Amino acid sequence: MTIGYCRTESVYSPASSDCATVRVSVLAPQQVTMGARVSVAGITQNQYQVLNIGSRAATVAKPGDIVGLQVAAASSQIPNEQKAQDVTATVRNVRTFMSVIPIPAGFELIDAKIVGGDERTSTGSVVAVCTQDGPDCTARLTGNWNQTKFPYVQASIGSTVVPGGTTITLPALDLTLRATGAAGTRGTTGLSQFRNVVIVDVPVVGSTTITFDSWPSSGSNTGVTPPVAPMTPLMDTVIN
Repeated sequence: MTIGYCRTESVYSPASSDCATVRVSVLAPQQVTMGARVSVAGITQNQYQVLNIGSRAATVAKPGDIVGLQVAAASSQIPNEQKAQDVTATVRNVRTFMSVIPIPAGFELIDAKIVGGDERTSTGSVVAVCTQDGPDCTARLTGNWNQTKFPYVQASIGSTVVPGGTTITLPALDLTLRATGAAGTRGTTGLSQFRNVVIVDVPVVGSTTITFDSWPSSGSNTGVTPPVAPMTPLMDTVIN
């Protein structure tokens, strides 16, 4: 979508030096289901989060081509309460919002940056290119998280704290990659891990930390450990 605007004139004219255009890309979101086992006041339960994430990347590339991948999550509401069986906890704040996207085989990462966000998340957010464990490279690589492999990109809101009941908009992730694989290589990737740290007040117990350290899943059956599912593709590019 292209939008025309003018600094002082009230009517847009493409011939006027006072006017210009800006191109706005709208990413249609798709639902990405993540699952985890969490403990609240000694009670362990199975939880799911359905994230609405939009992405854009070329579907076809030639060897040596530069491929951009843009990933943006829709705004979401932080709940005021967190329930586990008969226990209802008040959400004080949520932290981390850590997302992991592996670099697909056949592609080389050139650049990674975060763009936008809201008044809380637009500053202080962190993006790291991870080839080994480190302070900003904390993804799990085994068990239900084994779709995460080096190298990967990890993004988070750093030390930012988001109060319960607040609407949050996370920064978008903008990756630049180069196609390095042979013809026929298919580069597919998505969200392989998502981690939230939630501080809640539990009756009698007091302040408690809950970590939602999730993997790609499917369904919504809280009676079983969330099944591992393939990553929802946010990029699916064939080198030809």
